[in-house]
Amino acid sequence: MPDYSIEARSFSIALAWCHNFWVLKSADATVAELHGLAYDRITGKILPIGTNRNHALRVFVFPHDPDYASEVGRPLHSTRMFANSRARIVYEGADALARWSAAVRALPLLDALDLTYPPFGFNLRTPTVNSNSAYRTFGEIMDVPVYDFPGVFRPGFANRLIAAREVDLAKYRPAGRDQPAA
Repeated sequence: MPDYSIEARSFSIALAWCHNFWVLKSADATVAELHGLAYDRITGKILPIGTNRNHALRVFVFPHDPDYASEVGRPLHSTRMFANSRARIVYEGADALARWSAAVRALPLLDALDLTYPPFGFNLRTPTVNSNSAYRTFGEIMDVPVYDFPGVFRPGFANRLIAAREVDLAKYRPAGRDQPAA
């Protein structure tokens, strides 16, 4: 079984802002990316940023590895953010793939929320829930350190997509460890 690691990644936007996301790596290659992104509910297309109420926050796994793509039923895809991002390994271990898989299993739950992407990525009067909130939520589900990249404005980073109790229900647990009581 190959060794895996989980990387926190940060893509700079206009020098001072960022989009945070996750990457799964095997010992010799990149396996996949995990993102929360703005998505147009009408056209069904991913957007660089949400600007109106027709734009939703959706979550995506983008496989780089053909075998993994087949396993998760998604086409091969690499974002331009991957090649132009800062990386920090936050977890290495025999269970890294299982932790990642817990986050991937949560994709339908998170998409079902049908959250509206805040205009230009942030709210002024209410807590911001955006792609950086998806980053936090995925990290907590994987039970890995949610790395806070220094020197950038990261709206939404402090907020989750779902309540802490729901994160706990979706959270990675080692084999043999009981799930929390419902």
